[in-house]
Amino acid sequence: MSYAILISVIISCLIVITVLMYRSSSMLRLSLIQIKRLEKQRDGLYKVCHTIGARISAMEMAVAHFDDFAGEEVASVKTDLSELSRKFSNDLQKVVPPSILPKTGIRVMDNIFKYFHAQCVIQKINFQITLLEPANKIPPIVTPDELCELTINLVDNAMKAIKNGDKPMRSINVHIGNLRGNFILSVMDSGEDFTPNILMKLGTERVTTSCDNEGSDSDGGGFGYMSIFETLATHKASITIYELPPSNEGLSKSVTISFDTQFEYFIKTGRPEAFTPGSTYKIIEV
Repeated sequence: MSYAILISVIISCLIVITVLMYRSSSMLRLSLIQIKRLEKQRDGLYKVCHTIGARISAMEMAVAHFDDFAGEEVASVKTDLSELSRKFSNDLQKVVPPSILPKTGIRVMDNIFKYFHAQCVIQKINFQITLLEPANKIPPIVTPDELCELTINLVDNAMKAIKNGDKPMRSINVHIGNLRGNFILSVMDSGEDFTPNILMKLGTERVTTSCDNEGSDSDGGGFGYMSIFETLATHKASITIYELPPSNEGLSKSVTISFDTQFEYFIKTGRPEAFTPGSTYKIIEV
């Protein structure tokens, strides 16, 4: 009789343990689903913040140039934008240097270029814009807001590359307009080159382009280039990353987006042996 009782107790314990394990497994699955949902929300929120931060500051700078006698409504808008900018970022631009940049004819782009020019002045980076004729005739497939977001991501990345490097030449050159029948946006900088590992991952996974943070989620988390490649896919645009040969200007690389309906990714490099052949990119030896 004692053996029967013992066996019964053991079976009961096993049943209880099984039930508890099943509940724990169910809770774990629910937790993982919740974590993935929150991670998706986090990524989406970061992308919005990454873009809107520069847009808010750019709008604030544009409004700051209005005349004081423009009325109470303009003054109210200026106050609201200033307050929003302060809440969004502690790096509120205090002094607006006089703008010597050419006009693209695209209002949101001109405001963004003013903003980055101001930031580059603070960081002692030479910022230049070259207009390719006609710069204001963007293709109908892309909106000014999308073009603005591409510019924010490319220029912001160029500034980080310069900041992370130690080169004496600190320059960013932006080319925008029509070239050989296609509208292009090209950003050249004197910062550190991307590593081959990073270049092979762009567009396929979220990876930061900072050399000292390769593979990590810090310093931007790789959202910028994921957003760029999403826009490229939407409009079948192509991207070329060109590791420039040494020059007196000190520019080390260019990133060019061309709305050519080809949706291709080219890497122009003098070190082709450092790359593993891939289906997502084409290596061009220079």
